[in-house]
Amino acid sequence: MAIACFWASVGNVIQAQQVGPSTNAASIIPGQYFVAEQGPHHRLWQFISLSTNGFGGISSQTNGYTELETGMAHLIGGSWIPSSDEINLTANGAAATNAAHQAVFASDANTIGAIQLSTPDGKTLVSHVIGLSYADPATGSNAMIAQVTNSIGLLLLPNQVLYTNALSGDCEGDLLYVFTKAGLEQDLILRQQPPLPTEYGLSARGILLQLWTEFENAPTPDQEPSAVPLDNGEVLPDTQLGFGVMRIGPGRAFLFGEEDSQSVNVSKQWVTISNRNYLVEQISVDDVQAQLSSLPPAGSGNHGAMLRPGPGHGSWPPTRQARATASSGRMQIAKLDTRKKPGFMLDYSILSNQTNVLFSSDTTYYVSGSVVLYGSNVFLGGTVIKYTNGASIILEPTFSNPTATFLTGPYRPAVFTSKDDDSIGDVISGSSGTPSGYYANPALTYAGLTATVSNAFFKYCLSGVNLSGAIVDIRNAQFVNCKTAVLVAGGVVHLRNALCSGAVTNLILNTGAASVTAENVTFAGGNYLLTAPGTPASYSAALTNCLMANITNLSVGALTLTGAFNGFYATTNFGVSLITLGTYPFQSAAAGNYYLADQSVARNAGTTAIDSGLLTNLQSLTTYPPIVYSNVIFASDTTFWPQASRDTDAVDLGFHYWPLDYVCELVRVTNSTLQVMGGTAIGTGGASQGISLLWGGQFVSLGLPTNPNWVVRINLVQDFPDMSWKGKADSLIGDYVADSFTSSASIRFNNFSMPAQDTAAINNYSPIALSLTDCQFYGGKFSVFNPNLYLTNSLFDRVNALLDDSTLGNNVSPIVRNCLFHGGTLTINHWNGDTWIFSDNAFDQVTVSQSGDVQGKQNGYTTGTTRITATNANDIVTNITWYAGPLGLYYQATNSGFIDKGSTNANYVQLYQYTVTTNLVGGLEIKEGNTLVDFGFHYVAVDSNGNPIDTDGDGIPDYLEDANGNGKVDSGETDWQNATDLGLKVIITRPSANGAQ
Repeated sequence: MAIACFWASVGNVIQAQQVGPSTNAASIIPGQYFVAEQGPHHRLWQFISLSTNGFGGISSQTNGYTELETGMAHLIGGSWIPSSDEINLTANGAAATNAAHQAVFASDANTIGAIQLSTPDGKTLVSHVIGLSYADPATGSNAMIAQVTNSIGLLLLPNQVLYTNALSGDCEGDLLYVFTKAGLEQDLILRQQPPLPTEYGLSARGILLQLWTEFENAPTPDQEPSAVPLDNGEVLPDTQLGFGVMRIGPGRAFLFGEEDSQSVNVSKQWVTISNRNYLVEQISVDDVQAQLSSLPPAGSGNHGAMLRPGPGHGSWPPTRQARATASSGRMQIAKLDTRKKPGFMLDYSILSNQTNVLFSSDTTYYVSGSVVLYGSNVFLGGTVIKYTNGASIILEPTFSNPTATFLTGPYRPAVFTSKDDDSIGDVISGSSGTPSGYYANPALTYAGLTATVSNAFFKYCLSGVNLSGAIVDIRNAQFVNCKTAVLVAGGVVHLRNALCSGAVTNLILNTGAASVTAENVTFAGGNYLLTAPGTPASYSAALTNCLMANITNLSVGALTLTGAFNGFYATTNFGVSLITLGTYPFQSAAAGNYYLADQSVARNAGTTAIDSGLLTNLQSLTTYPPIVYSNVIFASDTTFWPQASRDTDAVDLGFHYWPLDYVCELVRVTNSTLQVMGGTAIGTGGASQGISLLWGGQFVSLGLPTNPNWVVRINLVQDFPDMSWKGKADSLIGDYVADSFTSSASIRFNNFSMPAQDTAAINNYSPIALSLTDCQFYGGKFSVFNPNLYLTNSLFDRVNALLDDSTLGNNVSPIVRNCLFHGGTLTINHWNGDTWIFSDNAFDQVTVSQSGDVQGKQNGYTTGTTRITATNANDIVTNITWYAGPLGLYYQATNSGFIDKGSTNANYVQLYQYTVTTNLVGGLEIKEGNTLVDFGFHYVAVDSNGNPIDTDGDGIPDYLEDANGNGKVDSGETDWQNATDLGLKVIITRPSANGAQ
């Protein structure tokens, strides 16, 4: 029974922590991992790879990942030393001393101050277990049913101490201590059923089972009231406790081997009696009777004689145990591990934590142990988090509850997967490349919090998301090959547009007041749809518009499933307005396996009586598959368009994907044009490149400001069990073709998304003419060699961008103007004598590496950002805050230091109809007009409804009528301020008879 958790608060944001020195450059071997940076809770692993392109040019690329584990290193003499969880025998017991915290274990459990813990901030907590009791809250009566007795510890290498048969009285039990890099865990393991409360003269119902632990000379903790729900719908008072940097968080109780399905929440109180301080942890006997009854029965006896009065009556708790003597014996190394005998466990954990962690979109993270998060934490779209077996990320409530904000979006999920999953993110050192079994346990734990998990993929997890007294809204999520998708140990989960495939048990409810609402969820396979142990009236599960296929059993427990407009295939049905599917309801395309089959009766079969936000969201999603092109050559003009129907009519059942209209692997364009119409989404995957331009190949992609084209890696959309699509090819490339001067790419209003830094959105080895305007790049790489490049008004959000002219040696003159480089890196390698221009850009915390000269007219930099070397007296260096707006996340305030600081007027650089602010005048955003251009990325100005401004109301937005963006009516344009203007015309008439003109 896990009863309480202590959390120690050390460290800050990973990026701000003190780090050790980098590895000596002379010891770095290309292709081998080395530690580039070390902190208390993170380690940056990098490796350098060398590659030779088709023209013999050699380039280097630095890749790597950030390993996370709370307490992985500690300071000694000013240097970070890797921590160890090893416990060693001593003359008087055992000790663990090679971590930020240290612990000493007495030889005998029946010792005052048997456990001594030194915290990272220098405090000492001394404790020992008193015993186990029953309590009747209605009468205040207590019965001590077991006390700690003499027990010599056994050292279970490397990091556990077990005191066997450590209880005397009416219930047998062991004490187990587990030392980790993150902290210390104390487990009381009941080996037999406690006698029934009635045997002590107590009531048959409403009794609490209590564990008493005494703390010697402990300071008075900070206390914050809380509550723990019971199965009967009532609550137990709970208290959050703080000892300076230490925190006692929520706890739970469980049977060995069933902690993922049978856990029960535990409450705690800090009690002072006769100047003695106790942590009292308690659970309702009614809630755990089923688990306890699975243990061997207790012996019989006259238990009623042990009845004692409640706290405050002077004789409670019992007297102190005596200090152990030398005759008690010395601790030994165990020869037999007895931990796995049947048992019911009660524990608390004392842990360190990390605060304010940013999981960046340009980084792969490796969670190698417990990561405990406090403060304000952020998961960016595109981040990839990989777990070893049993590792987890935990968000526990404190006096200042932690948050985990998902700044994710369509085509930009956060990915939680296995350390052996090489299909996404950087490869973890030692990866097998083939995930097997389950890893994260769980990927995310929310305790006592209200949170939203949006746009997130969970793969190969023992459990994906665990709730303990929390309320969590999960939207646009995938749980693939997880043993359990979601576990609710008290709390509420809302699943809205989710895929659960390959689970053993899809959903688990336990502990009081546990409920689930599922809307448009596909449950594909599994032994159970849902388990709910016991018969609590407070459990509930309501499903709407869901699809259930090939599920062996609906539920375990007395829970009655309710629902409407659900579809069933090879699964027992329930609810009203149900749809029985006679044929398999799904079809596969590329790496997506749960698109609805053609002519499926599950289409248009749902109800609109669902969450309003979900209903709106579904209208931009699809259940239709993409068209797949693999290893093909387009030698004639081809048009891509939004062919995968978005669900804008009656609601389809089940999970909806972000649309992919086409999936491309090794698609080559030659002597023809591949044109992409507005609103089209293209996925790329497999081991070969997505789309490549050969001789005479043209790529023209013109999206819309409110509906851009997307080019993304398919594993940011599809569930990806088909490993033949796991390669990391670049999405769009100019191939190694000497005469590719005849090829070009013209791209506008196009978004590119890549996970972490594992491959490139654009990788142009050849000097094709590349024009990018109004584009947005998220994660991944952008590599252009011999850059015949016109790059204007584009966003690079945590991208590794490279411009290099060394491959062919010819002179090219790239122009980079009004772009925003936010995070990531920018590498400039300019070796030839041509002119490279960087003008009116914004650089925010991007690392610039430069070889050769560039011409920097005027640019803006946030404070602390690396600057390009061609500085200008009119450069601006200032702090800036970005704001979310109708079309994106990077709008500026009206008083931004980047406003009106450019090198020319906006109308001269095609930005007259654009803006960088969200302020409205008369329901319209303020356009740049002919003022000095603002630094950085611009959005098309929109009205209060988020539509591009249409001044003359003719149905054609101003930015389209004013095609060159200069605010004037030029040849071929219509007047954006005059609805009757049909364009510039020349009219020739015959001269009149008298020669008048």
